Amino acid sequence: MPAHHLFAQALDHIVNRKVALFLAHLRMENHLEQHIAEFLAHVLLVAILRGIDKLTAFFNQIRQQRMRGLLAVPRAAIFRTQTSHNIDEILKRVLHAPKDRK
Repeated sequence: MPAHHLFAQALDHIVNRKVALFLAHLRMENHLEQHIAEFLAHVLLVAILRGIDKLTAFFNQIRQQRMRGLLAVPRAAIFRTQTSHNIDEILKRVLHAPKDRK
């Protein structure tokens, strides 16, 4: 076999090896990108679920504090009675207002 054929074959083997290594590197990079995307999706899902859990716990805590605050006052009404009180006050003033006498 002539020397230039040996050199050409050796060069061809080197090029083929580098191409194979490059393709293997691309496959590995693609595989890692897929794993990273799956991991980030998982992290996002966990963060959303934890956020919903914390929001629910916050609302439960607010509800418990509201009821505890009302029940701490003796004979406190659970619902607002301000409107009926205002109507009563208006009626008292109208009914007991001094009448003009001529």
